[in-house]
Amino acid sequence: MTSDPYKASGIYSNVASFKLVYGARTGANGSTAGGRLTALDFFRTDAVVTRASVDGYKSVKLTTDPDGSGSGTAGDTLTYTITYVNTGNAAVSNFQITDLLPTGLTAAAGAQTVRLNGTATPAARNTGYTGAGANTNLLATGQSLPVNGTVSVDIPVTVGTVSAKASLLNQAAATGGGVAINSDNVDSTTIFPPSVAAATGFSVPSGSIAQTQTASVDPTTVNVFPTTDLAINKTGSASVVLGSVASYTLTVWNKGPAAVTGATITDTVPGNLTVVNWNCAASGTATCGGVSSGTGNAINITAGILPVNPAAGVPTSGSFLTITVTGTASTVGSLTNIASVAVPTGSTDPVGGNNSSQQVTNITHPNLTCSTTLYGLFGSFTTPQLTYRTIAPIDTVNGTVGATIATVPSNSNERNYSLSVSADGGKFFVGGADGTLKIYDVASGQWDALTPTIPGFTTSPFRMGITKASGALRAAPDTSAQAPGSGPFSPPRLTRSRPCQI
Repeated sequence: MTSDPYKASGIYSNVASFKLVYGARTGANGSTAGGRLTALDFFRTDAVVTRASVDGYKSVKLTTDPDGSGSGTAGDTLTYTITYVNTGNAAVSNFQITDLLPTGLTAAAGAQTVRLNGTATPAARNTGYTGAGANTNLLATGQSLPVNGTVSVDIPVTVGTVSAKASLLNQAAATGGGVAINSDNVDSTTIFPPSVAAATGFSVPSGSIAQTQTASVDPTTVNVFPTTDLAINKTGSASVVLGSVASYTLTVWNKGPAAVTGATITDTVPGNLTVVNWNCAASGTATCGGVSSGTGNAINITAGILPVNPAAGVPTSGSFLTITVTGTASTVGSLTNIASVAVPTGSTDPVGGNNSSQQVTNITHPNLTCSTTLYGLFGSFTTPQLTYRTIAPIDTVNGTVGATIATVPSNSNERNYSLSVSADGGKFFVGGADGTLKIYDVASGQWDALTPTIPGFTTSPFRMGITKASGALRAAPDTSAQAPGSGPFSPPRLTRSRPCQI
């Protein structure tokens, strides 16, 4: 307005909705309805237009999260907070807020909390509200929205089961006193006009879910995610002989409550196994995905559909996946093979304890054989004697010497070593001229740290054997004129394992 009582000016940004009112809304001195506005109408102080100015805001917050996922999943509680603010100069009578909840969310009857000007007022709520059907009125009848006041409603809702990620849109609407205002989405970061922020009882809950805010009035959005309990079980070879094939079976299933597509199954096979192959087979209506077989130690499978299978243990019927993994044992030792399953992006798994499974496998040297095999201590020329330190098999059929099995730890009397084999073919015993016994474990490929002294040892050289009856180790002095191995052309020291006789 200008200082000239006979002139008025102003800027109105939305010309399409500009309305010029004939006459004064209040006071007795304005011109009559339908008459011509005069300068006097604008000049007189009792010719003031009074009206409400109402704005609505709606936020949403995750308030209970039993599975700890940090996102909305089945069984979680979300709380919507709706706040209407009147920054005008007239109250709104018969004020009502309606809110129809989106599919997938439910509210207990009358569970909402109503605050008038920031004070909880139970009598102001509609106890029949459920957010569904015709029960969408949040307030009891006869409420008002005062000048510079607020009406706020908190609605706790429970997230239901969804089969896929869903974005749920929700917008409240307010009516009364000639106003009809939809709520706009807000969150904890929203900056409000000073007149709104200063209204009695106005606030937005901290920790509200972030919203995408635009210049328009938009619904409040919350994403909800499917939840499903995936499980995996791995069984396989506990022990294999070097050079043989180890085999593992992975069973993957979905304990529910929602079906899932695109679960990831991984199995990083240790390097002790080579030439690794895998194959996937589907049962029921489950599918393996785009690839059902492959090679290599790094197994990574994106599964197809995994319907719900409520089996309490590892399933043998219904829908599940069976993945077979094989590999050649190439290095002696113990390996731990762990397989895992994970839900796809957009889903959550509330039970983490059954998402991985492992199998420990021991790779051992093969046990010694006796039917056509001798075992000997072989040597090499040194100065001045021939030493016997290499254990190797001799095929008695074709007379060939096989690959070295073990090399005896060195001492000063290597020429007088004596060799024997345990009754079960699992150990070599090497007696030294110093009366100590060295023990080699075939399965582990290791020499024992302990070197016990042979009881009653008084002289060297001596010979050992396994008794036929008990398999006990016996040592006795060698009383021959010249001990085998004392000269450079002596034959190797030979032994056989039980049931062969020495």
